[in-house]
Amino acid sequence: MSAQLPTSPAADLPGGPARLAAAYFAHVPPDEVQGQGAGHADAVLAAHARLGARRPAGEALVQAYVLDEEVGARIALDVITDDMPFLVDSVTALVSRLGYAITWLLHPQLAVRRDADGRLEDVLGPAAASCPQGCLAESWMHLELSGERTTPDELAAAVRGVLGDVRVAVEDWQPMRTQSLRMADELAAERPAGIGAAEADEAVELLRWLAQNSFTFLGYADYALEPDGTGLRRVPGSELGILRPHEPATRPVQAEGPVVRRFSPEAAAIASEPRLLVLTKANSRSTVHRPAYLDHVGIKTFDGSGRVVGERRFLGLFSSTAYSESVLRIPVLRRKAEHVMHAAGTVATSHSGRQVLQVLEAYPRDELFQVDAETLASVVLEVLRLGERRRVRAFLRRDDYGRFVSCLLYFPRDRYTTTVRLRMEAVLREAVGADSIDYTARVTESVLARLHFVAWVPPGDRLPEVDAAAIEARLAAATRTWEDDLADAVGAAHEPAAAAALLRRYARAFPQAYKEDFGAAEAVLDIGHLESLEGPEGDRLALSFSAGADPGAARLKLYRDAP
Repeated sequence: MSAQLPTSPAADLPGGPARLAAAYFAHVPPDEVQGQGAGHADAVLAAHARLGARRPAGEALVQAYVLDEEVGARIALDVITDDMPFLVDSVTALVSRLGYAITWLLHPQLAVRRDADGRLEDVLGPAAASCPQGCLAESWMHLELSGERTTPDELAAAVRGVLGDVRVAVEDWQPMRTQSLRMADELAAERPAGIGAAEADEAVELLRWLAQNSFTFLGYADYALEPDGTGLRRVPGSELGILRPHEPATRPVQAEGPVVRRFSPEAAAIASEPRLLVLTKANSRSTVHRPAYLDHVGIKTFDGSGRVVGERRFLGLFSSTAYSESVLRIPVLRRKAEHVMHAAGTVATSHSGRQVLQVLEAYPRDELFQVDAETLASVVLEVLRLGERRRVRAFLRRDDYGRFVSCLLYFPRDRYTTTVRLRMEAVLREAVGADSIDYTARVTESVLARLHFVAWVPPGDRLPEVDAAAIEARLAAATRTWEDDLADAVGAAHEPAAAAALLRRYARAFPQAYKEDFGAAEAVLDIGHLESLEGPEGDRLALSFSAGADPGAARLKLYRDAP
């Protein structure tokens, strides 16, 4: 970049370039600006100011270009849009998903004045400091990215799509929240035919809880069940947030009519069940806020005879409240906790009840919302029986719609490493044909660590039948360490007392470099040679000769008794 700040539109603003620069870099440490190199910060601001010279109301401006510098090519990304929630985390999540590394990020929020055509007339300063009547609060983002993963035009188009999703989600947040409360009032006034009072009350409580900042509403739509029960048809005009048509659209909305989602056999059976509440994960990641799989909260609709005729669906993300609040204060989870307590034959105020509650509070919260009460009770009771025993235990649950497998895995804490986790992921990927695996880890002072994997099959694929016991055995094998193999090999070669003595001496004697090159069987032979050097009758020097790992190679080892 060779452009300099004086040639930018900032020269014509009140206060000139210095005033814009002061607001633009207001929250950037001076040494960070200086560290970018001579003239770089000025050139960045000049390019950004040219982009922002004219911005029609409500439009997001995006440009991406290659920074031509001596130290490798980088891509610069500039954004100017109305200031609103979720902008930075949504854009950074996108560029990370595309494979870029962010090397510099600026996010000035500016108070500006523009004329009726969107031309920039004045920069009043940082928006947080002052934005008097008639000014606009704008978010200006500058990112510098390493790793050429897409063309600049492709990157800019992807960012515009995300910004479009952010805008409609923010614009429709209040209508979606209002819809949640309206639905709760309607259910409280008149529950559907065939639905019990307890089930209806639970749905009412959940809808009101969602509206209390416990759910980030991102999309909503009404759906009608197809007459043959093979799919759901979106009701035109009901869409809000990311589910309503918008430009640039990132959701498949047909120009000639509403969207029809065809069911898999599993989904068809679930859709017709006379069950009021649907809690699951959507099969796409959020483009807004954080790149997690979207949470799907549905309320089925029924005709006068109690037959399912559709669904009223929210898409979004549970907020931090849903992950931090006690399960005893969250609708749906409270009922599940009560069921588990009953299955355990205890109450929350007893010692055993507190143990049950401890497992429930630490249970992966997304899984807790989705798992049925009976399955949850069986897992919790098994975890309690597991206690502090050093063993591997895996609990697998198939998604009701056949899209993913959830795997809750307990294993000895001292075996938890990144290498072990990646081995486990490989086991699950092969076992279920997954193309995407998410995980969360919990490591405390307990003897056992816990990993929760969610292994997703490719969209449109059917989840295969899996042998839970076989997968557990393979996962247990994946946690084994080199020291575990050594213990088995020494135990097989020696009597128990001798094996125990050798392991006390040699279990931690081998360096990492040795373990990377040699297996446990080879170590047993080396231990034998080392032992031959011991005692008054022992040799002071020993040699061994064996074939090398490569064809035609040989390996000579020398063992010497240390003085």
